[in-house]
Amino acid sequence: MKLLTLNCHAWQEENQIEKIKHLAQVIKEKQYDVIALQEVMQLIDASDQEKVKKDNYAVVLLNELMKLGVNDYKFVWDLAHIGFDIYEEGLAILTRCEIKGAKSFVVTQNNDIHNFRTRRV
Repeated sequence: MKLLTLNCHAWQEENQIEKIKHLAQVIKEKQYDVIALQEVMQLIDASDQEKVKKDNYAVVLLNELMKLGVNDYKFVWDLAHIGFDIYEEGLAILTRCEIKGAKSFVVTQNNDIHNFRTRRV
């Protein structure tokens, strides 16, 4: 089984779209089975009302993978906390395996999404 873990620092760095395209190419070449991503962000005020929004880093990455003909990844995402007052920040798992269920839980004493120190696994 091939695994990849990555701190995305999503939307906090310059040239993120170019970096996502590069990451998608590497994922295509290496064919990871499971990819664990942290600091996966989406704008709080993104227009969608869904839990996972169109600008979610993992969604953008999956779209880039699809452009490369890679269509076999599924994913789950969960919110950990609000970051920089404008992002919903969380974690994501992308996998080529079947997802039979997903459960996350808080690993910090504080469960307040407005506290940037709140963490989930």
